[in-house]
Amino acid sequence: MSLLCRNSSRCIRRPGALLPYPDGYISRSYFHSATPLLRIRAMKSRFAIPTLLASAWMLGFVILPPAAAQQDRGAFTGFVSDPSGLPVAGARLVVRNVSSNATWETTSNERGQFLVPNLPVGPYEVTCEMAGFRSIVRAGLQLNVAQVTRLDFLLEVGQVTESVRVTAEAPLLQTETPEVGTLLDNRSVADLPLSFSGGRSPESFAYRLAPGVSGDPWTSRINGSPAFSKEVLLEGASVTGYVGGDLWTSDGDLVYLVRLGDEGTPWSVTHERVMTYKRLTPGLYRFEVMARDADLNYSTPQALLIEVAKPSALIHVPILGSMAPTTLGFLFVVVLTAIVGSGFGLVAVYNARRRPRQAVTRRFNPYISGEPIRRADMFFGREEVLRKILQTLHSNSIMIYGERRIGKTTLLHQIGEHLNQQDDPSLHYIPVYIDLEGTPQSIFFRTLMEEIVAGTRGHLAERPPLALDETTAEEYGDREFITDLRALLGALSQALAPQAVRVILLIDEMDAINSYDSLVQQQLRRVFMQAFSANLGAVVAGVHISKEWDRLESPWYNLFIETKLEPFTPDEARRLIEEPVRGVYTWDEEAVAFVIEKSEGRPYQIQQLCLEAVNLMIEARRERVLLEDVQRAYAITEHDRLA
Repeated sequence: MSLLCRNSSRCIRRPGALLPYPDGYISRSYFHSATPLLRIRAMKSRFAIPTLLASAWMLGFVILPPAAAQQDRGAFTGFVSDPSGLPVAGARLVVRNVSSNATWETTSNERGQFLVPNLPVGPYEVTCEMAGFRSIVRAGLQLNVAQVTRLDFLLEVGQVTESVRVTAEAPLLQTETPEVGTLLDNRSVADLPLSFSGGRSPESFAYRLAPGVSGDPWTSRINGSPAFSKEVLLEGASVTGYVGGDLWTSDGDLVYLVRLGDEGTPWSVTHERVMTYKRLTPGLYRFEVMARDADLNYSTPQALLIEVAKPSALIHVPILGSMAPTTLGFLFVVVLTAIVGSGFGLVAVYNARRRPRQAVTRRFNPYISGEPIRRADMFFGREEVLRKILQTLHSNSIMIYGERRIGKTTLLHQIGEHLNQQDDPSLHYIPVYIDLEGTPQSIFFRTLMEEIVAGTRGHLAERPPLALDETTAEEYGDREFITDLRALLGALSQALAPQAVRVILLIDEMDAINSYDSLVQQQLRRVFMQAFSANLGAVVAGVHISKEWDRLESPWYNLFIETKLEPFTPDEARRLIEEPVRGVYTWDEEAVAFVIEKSEGRPYQIQQLCLEAVNLMIEARRERVLLEDVQRAYAITEHDRLA
């Protein structure tokens, strides 16, 4: 802790704080003189009072004192002379903080004097250099809080490269400033076997150990100043609270003289700190206040201009009383909003209750069995797989495989729907769905081209001439297919420019080509190796796609990114069960668990059980699917399967 004391007629106090210091943590409080916010010059020198604060009390304001200058610094000063004792002007002084290696530079003036102020506390060394003289280094200097250390340099004739190093502490007697300071480090506070006022407050130690200081944290006297006359700074800023009263007159004995008006208005005498004026007419008023102590000393009057605005007209409302039009308008808007909101809420509740009853009457059943799901709002459980495929389609082809009725066809249709909705300013996708089930090898390439022509018809104002129009089904092979595909892609690129075109073939039942001659597979691979392959991609799906494709000698090697469709997880199955009827019907938890268990996560069986269970629920005129509904549905589907 450092204690800075000055003679002063008034000081203010604030608590100390724990702050970093090279030896650990110390608590620092600074005590120094502070000019009052305002002083009342009196007949007696002992009278001093912050009068603006008195007026602030009356007006209900809080006035804070200005921040004091930073006091946690020190300085070096001194005199530079030659061997004859004459001052040396222009000598270079370099001050270096040994801990941080920060440096400060200055030069001596024409009288040989120098000053390096505002230095952080800590260990230092000071170097003095001058052409024609040896350099002098003063090391081992410790600068404390508020300390101004004097260093005099007597230069010796020689080269600048020659130096004289002096290691010695600066004199403890400070003669450069009248300030008195005491530094207490954390070890001193911890080790001293002293206790004051029932505790070991660092501030209490300061009052016992600092010279010229007496008292305690509440009532202190610094260098002979009166009690309650100190200021405590934290990081150089004052946090002192002011109290009314002068140095001798207690707060309760002060009298305040106030008036509202011009200079001709008589003063009113009061002990109250708050003044209230009612029924003032609109206009500008001058409020003045001054204080008087017990010895009839008066402060300088302090003035404040107050503008009274014209009140708005009032409207009398039964029960509520009188209120301003703006208030009444706001109240009206709030009430109207509440009424409208309540109305919408009631309508929403009514519709929420009415909707399930209407759904039962209309026999609403959204579950689908036996065909792929084409609507995006009914697609649940494969959202993450769909997202990954869409992210890779811009430059890759995909192979989807999995057991029968696991959802491959549904996924192909969802890919097509999402590609049609893509809003990419640089790339235009054109999905073409192709089902190869039952397609013989002889018309394989013609089947592909017929579906591509049909899928791209809406993007061309006029289709270019194709070999497809002049060749029989059996004569149409891979060469004709490549020629026609190149012509179509060229026409599409021209029609959709500046967007790039990428046609995505969504080929279902790809298992069909397992029975084709290997030459057909090689010919199909050659299609994807053409120069236009950047405009062509594919997503193929099948059940038993030959793993010969994985072999290095296979024509399909490294052509597709494989994606295997697994049965749904319990969470995915739950979404497929509950989401299609959310807000219309509800499911018992036992019914949901039964469907998940019996379906083993297979989408087709989930859809089939849900379809039958909802039909049974509707027949019972209910709006909730029960366990008995899914148990009966399971029995029906098992009977149909075995039959």
